[in-house]
Amino acid sequence: TTVLAFLYFARQEVDIAVIEVCMGGLLDTTNVISPLVSVITNIGIDHTKWLGATKNDIAREKAGIVKPNTPFVTAENDPGISTYLQSVARERSASWHNINDDVPAQVLAASPKQQQFAVSDAGKDRSRTFTINLGGAHQIVNARTALAATTVLRNAGWNISDADEEAGLASAKWSGRLDVISDQPFVLVDGANNAGSITALRSFIDEHMPRRDVLVYAKKEDKDLTPALDLVIPLFEHVIVTEGLFQAEPADQLAKRIGQKHSAVTVIPNAQHATEAGLTMAGADGGLLVTGSLYMIPEALAYLRTQPGMDVG
Repeated sequence: TTVLAFLYFARQEVDIAVIEVCMGGLLDTTNVISPLVSVITNIGIDHTKWLGATKNDIAREKAGIVKPNTPFVTAENDPGISTYLQSVARERSASWHNINDDVPAQVLAASPKQQQFAVSDAGKDRSRTFTINLGGAHQIVNARTALAATTVLRNAGWNISDADEEAGLASAKWSGRLDVISDQPFVLVDGANNAGSITALRSFIDEHMPRRDVLVYAKKEDKDLTPALDLVIPLFEHVIVTEGLFQAEPADQLAKRIGQKHSAVTVIPNAQHATEAGLTMAGADGGLLVTGSLYMIPEALAYLRTQPGMDVG
């Protein structure tokens, strides 16, 4: 499938292709390319069966995409991991660009659906304001990372204007990721499935979700339940356990594990039915969160798309 994608891009004569690794980096099928710029946002704990149990192990795998004499952009802020990545860049003569130094920013406004931030451009003695239609503080970090990458490309001669950057960030939309599809009832859909994304989800809930009536939750069988069990599940009055479409942990099995820490757990294996029940239980003024597995999110959105007042992309 990776080869098919590359062939399609070639036949379409794309100017720039953004290639994301599937897992890791060093041994990933996508890593046969010679990129214009390599980008690592940050290192988190995931896919430990294949990549290793620690952030240092995973960083070594991720760093496999850093190529000789090729610019390298990162948003990593863990001092130890950042030092390691910088040493890899030095060894491979790859120019180092950390957004914490290169793209300092000030948050101007943050709502569940839209954020504004200002970036200082010291080289041109100016400040620029950007708007993104994505929720969550981490999305500003992602936007700054994209700006660092486009700056590298501009410096290499690519014609990317200020207007291009502003329009590109403003038009970015990610259905099913911190996706508020209704204000009343408050319905949030998010495919958080690892420690990093669940931490981001918890921050978003704390800031933007006052009513926490019902949680619809599913989990892929190889994912760790602990982050969700510690950070998100206890916040909700009722939990409906369901299943995604691929490698799902059986709902009844998952419900037993959640039931050890939560007294109100219902099992509805069909994700569309579970979402329907969650919306009914939350009521017209309540709060519903659907989360846990990216393989469940499309089913939930398919049901919500049929309901009046739901802004499903």
